[in-house]
Amino acid sequence: MFSGMKSSGNIHRQFSSDPTNVIRLFCIMNIIADSNIPFVKEAFSEFGNVTLVAGREIDNGKLLDVGMLLVRSVTAVDRKLIKDTPVKFVGTATAGVDHIDVDCLKEFGIGFASAPGSNAESVAEYVASALVHLSHSLKISLAEKVIGIIGVGNVGSRVASVAKALGMHCLLNDPPLQRSNGGCLYSSLDEVLRTSDVITMHVPLTLSGTYATVGMANDKFFKKMKPNAIFINSSRGRVISEDALIIHRKKLSGVVLDVWKGEPEIDLRTVALANIATPHIAGHSFDGKVNGTSAVYEGACEFFGREKKWDSIIGDSVFERKIIDVRDSPDPVFTAVQSAYPIMSDDSALRNSLLKEDRGKCFENMRTKYDKRYEFRHFSVIVSEEQSAAALTLKGLGFICQ
Repeated sequence: MFSGMKSSGNIHRQFSSDPTNVIRLFCIMNIIADSNIPFVKEAFSEFGNVTLVAGREIDNGKLLDVGMLLVRSVTAVDRKLIKDTPVKFVGTATAGVDHIDVDCLKEFGIGFASAPGSNAESVAEYVASALVHLSHSLKISLAEKVIGIIGVGNVGSRVASVAKALGMHCLLNDPPLQRSNGGCLYSSLDEVLRTSDVITMHVPLTLSGTYATVGMANDKFFKKMKPNAIFINSSRGRVISEDALIIHRKKLSGVVLDVWKGEPEIDLRTVALANIATPHIAGHSFDGKVNGTSAVYEGACEFFGREKKWDSIIGDSVFERKIIDVRDSPDPVFTAVQSAYPIMSDDSALRNSLLKEDRGKCFENMRTKYDKRYEFRHFSVIVSEEQSAAALTLKGLGFICQ
């Protein structure tokens, strides 16, 4: 992955040198948590008193007697937020950490945990759903097409798996990984752009350095893309130049955008050019969110020296397996995928919200009040004997076939 954080297992951890001091001082503490983190009270009540707050409403004044802060990506955790507070541990239930000033936390001796890879399956299934929808609506076959995956960390590697299940050939571009792992598995950016029928972005937002990603999809980037290719961005809005995308839109056969510059106030021109436009929810499967909670909970337990007690497994009490019958469908893969995740419902919701005056608030509400979306592994698909090829594809995407 591009300039990723060092991690321990699946959790990025940064601990002070002597956490035993923290344990003695904060056996019972006040905890502020983003209200959009699922099961956060159930998981963290053993640590102290959990107060739920909307992510954008978390400010310094709310942290003056708080020992633990749990956030998602809408809360910028920086010096201004945590200065002169007793916060000793910060957790973000997200894979990305560009909203966290990790150096500042280290300076203040504050423990930190994030959740890299927690939403990888969710984003991969979003990309698969988008591709299956475009294949259906544009009347193109995905088989034997080339997909260029830019950024091959937790998410990008999972996208490669679902793309292969769809019969696609993968070209991988990730200079930091290429440098550390060797070059045989990776292609240059120029080669990926020149030869790929689909380009999908899975890089973190990195503002500076050799592997900076901010604005990497610029005018030169789109000029190099293969004519009639499909462009997908579900990483970070600032990774692309929306002005450049607007200029080069005509050469592309399809555009899928889940992330936007200036969220939650997004550019209507950019929405209008997309075949599929969604409100930054690619990684918002219920499974992915719970994975994020679990990762931060494990990090907090390690930091405070507590035994793990909370069980995050999504069982039958939370979800009843659904059955999808595709035996009469002329396109069983499309039917199953769109039944499990009707991606155009999210597209319609976003476009309808843009007709309202408070568009920014609507964008935020769509994210914070997002309906539970379960991953493909929770769905059983009934196929006929004649649909054996489709069954193999669906199994590769994560469905249970019977």
